[in-house]
Order: sequence, then C-alpha cells, then structure tokens
Amino acid sequence: VCVCVLNVKCVSVFLLKKKNSTSGSALGFPVLDPICGLVVSALIVKVGIEIAWSSLRELTDAVLDPHETEALKARAEVVPGVLSVHNFRMRPTGGKLACDMIVRVDPSTSVSMAQQTAALVRQALMEESSRVGDVVVTCYAETDPESDKPVIKRSTAELEQEVRSVVMNVPGVLGVSHMTLHYLAGRLRAEIQIVVDSNLRVCSMCLSVALRFL
Repeated sequence: VCVCVLNVKCVSVFLLKKKNSTSGSALGFPVLDPICGLVVSALIVKVGIEIAWSSLRELTDAVLDPHETEALKARAEVVPGVLSVHNFRMRPTGGKLACDMIVRVDPSTSVSMAQQTAALVRQALMEESSRVGDVVVTCYAETDPESDKPVIKRSTAELEQEVRSVVMNVPGVLGVSHMTLHYLAGRLRAEIQIVVDSNLRVCSMCLSVALRFL
C-alpha cells in the first residue's frame, strides 16, 4: 500500500511540473497530441457531413424506398370506404415520414363520413409503419382528382333556395324537410325529402316533383 501511494504521488508531481504541456507530452509521447487532434477533427467533420446530408435530403424531398411507398399506398387502398388512391407522396421530415394523398370516396358519402374515412386511412398508415409521423388525406368524389376547379358560380344556399322554390310550386307539397346537393360529372344532383298530404299518393307526387327538373 505504501508503494502504491508513493507511486501516485510521484506521478502527480511529474504532471504538475509538466502543467504547461499537453497530455501526450506529459506522458512522454508528444506524437500523440497531433494524432488525437486529427482523430477528433475527423469525427467532427464526419458528424457535420452526416447532418448536412440528412438535412439536404429532407429539404429536397429525397426519393424514398419505392417498395415502402407502394406498401403504404396499397394499405390505404384497402381501407373501408376508399374507392381509389391518387397522387400518393411521401417525404422525410424530422426523422419521420409525412404522407400526402388524394382518396376517392363514394359520391353519395356525406362530408362527416368522408372525414371518418380519412381518419381511418390516417390510422391505418400509422399502424402499418412506425416511421409514419403525419398523414394528410384529401377526399374527392369525382373520378378525376384534378377536377377541383369551381364550375358553379353561385353559393350552396342560393342553389338550395332555387330548388326549394321550384319544389314548393308543385301542388300538394307542404314543405321540404331535407335537401342535399351533389355536383358530379358536370351536373347538379339534388336529394330532396318533401312533406306531402297524407291523402296523396306518394309515387305520383315524387314523380311530378322530379319532372320539374328534367
């Protein structure tokens, strides 16, 4: 024990005398100092290049693995309520993947149900791959996803008011309880629920209302 303590004291005194020198020189190997400096510099350059390359790929939307892209697109296509998937894209962001797509749904689907379909697609992709961090789903009723340019120049309220006035002019119609307008394939389609007299024949009344729009 005395010998070990003596050796430690000797080393301490030796290092104190060499306090103005670096560790390699203090240990008697001055060549270690430039070698260690080069190693540390190389590690710093390596890490800097990796970070810069990763950031550059993120900013330029680098092309990802096509197999992974096709697998996620195929998963979205089998979600209930989805008729087809268009413009499927993925890009890295913050260490995760961001997916963006257009989903075609049934034209008669309501807005609330279309939102539920989009939520199901989002959940399915995040469960399919832990790398997926964000999913943006746009629902379309048309076959052509590019048909998003406005064709009708009037608001929905104006169109409903016009349709309601035509329906109310039909003899026997007491009121309109519900109306849903669809614009598909270049034409306006209306789903109307009317209130009629209980003594009237429903089939003939509905037929006369429909004939007003032909």
